[in-house]
Amino acid sequence: ILSKGLVIIDTHNYICSVYFLTKFILKIGLIEAQEALAKLDEIANECIEAEVLRQRLKVDENTFAIYTVIKQAGDRLNINQAETINAIYGNFPDYWWDARQEIDLRTELYATIYPITSSVEQTIEVTNNLLKLERVES
Repeated sequence: ILSKGLVIIDTHNYICSVYFLTKFILKIGLIEAQEALAKLDEIANECIEAEVLRQRLKVDENTFAIYTVIKQAGDRLNINQAETINAIYGNFPDYWWDARQEIDLRTELYATIYPITSSVEQTIEVTNNLLKLERVES
């Protein structure tokens, strides 16, 4: 399992989903077969590289997803910061459906992420992206 974009995914299921979507797109003639194969190969390679990096960093899927999202905003992140941010989620187990917990989690994320980004705009963007992540049970 690894992070791709903003969602933690099962690599096998993701590649299978992309395969069937690509077959559908080919069937209705939106792209050529060679282009579809190239995109599948690119996605498969990205998935493999991400999983290798996650294992090298010795972190769980949630921490790696957080690391990936924040890393897109800048290079001032280390894996320990991502682990700290992941631990914050533990204080708000019902943030998906409890508005008060979501607000409190967002506030803690802002406070933790701002020193990393040094930008209010980036802090808000990163926090919004983190809150969109689908977390997996550890």
